[in-house]
Amino acid sequence: MNGEYSFPILTALYSSPYAQRIMEDAMPRSRLQRGRRARDHAFEAAMEVLQSSEVKNVCMEELKSLKDAVSVFAEVWGRKEVMILDQPA
Repeated sequence: MNGEYSFPILTALYSSPYAQRIMEDAMPRSRLQRGRRARDHAFEAAMEVLQSSEVKNVCMEELKSLKDAVSVFAEVWGRKEVMILDQPA
């Protein structure tokens, strides 16, 4: 699984009890025995948790802490990328 997607999911699973419950409810094993509407609702609720400030702030802080370490690898690989972490207003 791509780390860009898995890190926020793991962050949510280890966040508040509310976020953890919502994420677990959206997992495939929990969704199998429910109807389409309930599965869709569980997925939408999980997406809201992933986009919440609780999860987003943890992810952004982690990105800030890794920014310098990643730039070393970019230089080694000859890449000229810059990580911009400021969020638009």
